[in-house]
Order: sequence, then C-alpha cells, then structure tokens
Amino acid sequence: MSLTDAVRRIDGIRDVLGQKALRLAYHAALPVVMDAELLNLLRVNFFLDPPDDLPYEVEASLLLSSLFREIGEGLYEIEPGLRNLLLSGLQRDYGEERVRRVAALLEQYTGASVAWRGWPELDAAQRLTAPASPLNSQNRPCDPGRTTSRACGNPDSRPGSRAIVIPRR
Repeated sequence: MSLTDAVRRIDGIRDVLGQKALRLAYHAALPVVMDAELLNLLRVNFFLDPPDDLPYEVEASLLLSSLFREIGEGLYEIEPGLRNLLLSGLQRDYGEERVRRVAALLEQYTGASVAWRGWPELDAAQRLTAPASPLNSQNRPCDPGRTTSRACGNPDSRPGSRAIVIPRR
C-alpha cells in the first residue's frame, strides 16, 4: 500500500467515525494483532473520561472498518503501511509515556489472555511488541495488582482512580 493510499484510508476513517475514534485506532496499532476484548480495554483505559470519552459502539465500528482485516478466530490486524502511520499519530499526539502505557497494557493482556495462544507466532510477536519490563515513573516494574493507575506510571490519573487489572484465565 502506498503512503498516499494509507493517508486516504485514514482520512476516510476520520471522516466517517471522527477524530476520537481515529485516536483509539492510534492505540490499537501498537499490538501486532487485535481482538475485541483488547480494543475494549484500550477504550476503557484511555477513552472513558471527557474530553476523550468514546462510546462502546466505536469499538465495533473500528474493527469492521477498512483499517482492520480479520485474520481468523476473532483476530484482526492492521496493514503495515496503515499501522506505521497510526503509530506515528500515537507518538505525535500522546508522546512516549502514552506509548509505554499502551505497551504495558498489551503486556498484561498478552500474559493473561488466551486470544492468540493457539497461534504461537502471534503470541511471540505480541510479547516482542510490548516491552519486557514496563517502568513506572519511579523506574520500578509496573505493578498491575495495585489499585491506582499510577502503579503503572499513569501520571494523568486522578487520585483514587482504579487501574484496569486483567484477570488471569
């Protein structure tokens, strides 16, 4: 896919679903593969509160859009050219700290989910995409079992807010 075609496709998604949905797509570009549960976790962790709040219906609209291609068993991928542009948007609009937070969520989800365990190559790719040891703002390993999202280096969370902890299956 050419850069021009990728830009056109992303602009089309923005026109149909809006800028906020495109920002969720920026986050969804970090994993190599995506499933509905992981997209939901991205929305709940990063797009639940104003001014960036998104309704849950956006998740299905994104997965069914031309950004994603179903690869089987409820798993989706984004073409490399599109993925690179979306990742550039994530970095540009949110910075390195947000990229680390998305990677930490991906690492937690990959460790707890069975979504791609039947696909060893995808499981390995997800594990390589997320950093091996996400660090919080105090340079300690992220502790997903703590009750505040500051435990995983979320500096913009309000006191008393809760981190989304992914249960082991």
